[in-house]
Amino acid sequence: MNAGEPHEIASWANHAVLSPQQNQIALWGPVDRFAKEKEWKLSVVDLSSMKEHVIVKFDADYLDPMGMSWAGTADQIAISLPNTGTITANGTRQWRNIYTISLSDGSVKRVTNNTVADAISPTWSPDGRHIAYAHGNEMRQTYFWVMNADGSCPVQLLDIVGVNTPSWSPDGRFIAFEHEGRLYTLDLQNEDIVQRMKGLNCESK
Repeated sequence: MNAGEPHEIASWANHAVLSPQQNQIALWGPVDRFAKEKEWKLSVVDLSSMKEHVIVKFDADYLDPMGMSWAGTADQIAISLPNTGTITANGTRQWRNIYTISLSDGSVKRVTNNTVADAISPTWSPDGRHIAYAHGNEMRQTYFWVMNADGSCPVQLLDIVGVNTPSWSPDGRFIAFEHEGRLYTLDLQNEDIVQRMKGLNCESK
């Protein structure tokens, strides 16, 4: 392969996220995309050896994440998945929640408990303490939230509706997000935001 040409890492991945150290990549996709009964997996590929390590598998017809993020200081992935699948047998929609997955032992923990809309697009703070995300309501409108990495003390950062795909800056000072087709940055040192972030200690504003 010539310099500058893409290098195939996997032929099955639906989603991928690079590690903070940029030496590994986490991949999500079907175990066998041609199988009649689907099984899904989260894997990590070492970019020096190109060896794949399967972290955890899920049995489901279809599990397409709406966002993945690698923790800045810990071997964990945050991912938005349907509770039990996108549509149940009787046609009932299953709302998406955010889960954390340990890359060391494959343990899975649900850290949001949204039962009326989706929790999507998780992004981990560089210090690994918090997760920002888009959180829906009964009207399927998404707002900008942040919580502790264990799911405790969620705080709404902005009152505007329609916030999508937040992304934390490497220095931890800003969160970029999309709103109505435009890209914005939120300064976490803004006085109002600082007051709201105090809620992460389960304090009132």
